Amino acid sequence: MATTRVCAFCQQTANLTGEHLFAEWVDKLLTKSTSHYVFTDIDPKDSSVRRFGGRHLDRTFKCVCKNCNNGWMSDIDNEARDVLKDVILYRARVSFLASGIRSIAKFTMKNALVADYMHHTPFFSERQRKQFKENRELLPGTHAWFGGVVTGRRKKTGLYKLSYGEPPSETRHGAKLCVFTWSAECLLLQLVAARWTNLLDLANGWPELAQDPRSNRIMCPFWPIPLERHATWPPQQNISQDHLERVADRFKFVRLS
Repeated sequence: MATTRVCAFCQQTANLTGEHLFAEWVDKLLTKSTSHYVFTDIDPKDSSVRRFGGRHLDRTFKCVCKNCNNGWMSDIDNEARDVLKDVILYRARVSFLASGIRSIAKFTMKNALVADYMHHTPFFSERQRKQFKENRELLPGTHAWFGGVVTGRRKKTGLYKLSYGEPPSETRHGAKLCVFTWSAECLLLQLVAARWTNLLDLANGWPELAQDPRSNRIMCPFWPIPLERHATWPPQQNISQDHLERVADRFKFVRLS
């Protein structure tokens, strides 16, 4: 994790607070239906596994100041809660319009930036995090999808995973990827940010991502906002809990243009 104790978004050193990894509103939604959680942490360096339990979905990382956490970040969480609560609680079928899509996208981007900041060498720069704080716009080169997860009666699985990767060597311009996957109950959100290895390649525009056509039935794109200006959840086919990790790692094999 990052050793410099400053706010990820404004670089303040005072009044640092813990940011909820799964969002506090998700824990409050599920309090009545879930009495115990088992967390599994996998160290990305050596793949060591640590397991522990808890009564609440309240994992936090101390990386943001009180003003950011209780201000604009809270606004993003509240918007996402209003858009997604019926999906998480009731598996409601929803057609999200542009405003709802933006709320989900901002929520996913915020979480991805926090997850990335936990690493020693973040993918996103200090300038990019500050830029998101100031304008709440997703960063260039960002794509996002959502999926539907089949949940069991007793054992339900969530995921909070960040990974980095590079497209195949035959890609015309060298590129790097940051992949963030978040799921709670039946909802899965995935954000992928791509950038050229050589900044001079920005003259060619930002990398364009294309998911494997076989994934079109299980992962629905919602960012950039689709041309039809809406996105329907859930996709045609659900994801089993056993396949969550496979979906999280699917951009190890990616096509870029």
